[in-house]
Amino acid sequence: MDVSTQLSPGGSLVALVKLPAGQLERALVQKELSQILAKKPKHLLLDLSQVTQIDSRGVSALVWARRACAAADCHLKLCGLGEKAKTVLKVTRLDSLFKTYPSVEAALKDLSDA
Repeated sequence: MDVSTQLSPGGSLVALVKLPAGQLERALVQKELSQILAKKPKHLLLDLSQVTQIDSRGVSALVWARRACAAADCHLKLCGLGEKAKTVLKVTRLDSLFKTYPSVEAALKDLSDA
């Protein structure tokens, strides 16, 4: 998992997390995101461009991330979802709960500090 931080145009902390290739792992997501959210970023961008599989545990990880971000007053954005990931979100009807972007760059352009 590759993590980087930067400041938004408004000066708030943005954490970018590039998830590893393959299966979305709940334990890894929870462990890493807990540490990241402790740093109080205003925005958390999850780059799923390398994720090829999302099963029920992966869906559970995304729901957990959404709740953890809400509790930390952090805006969660999902970036770079492949067709399989988009389908999983649509079938589970979670696509309306997440802000999704075709790329990290698109998500970065849409940052607001509101």
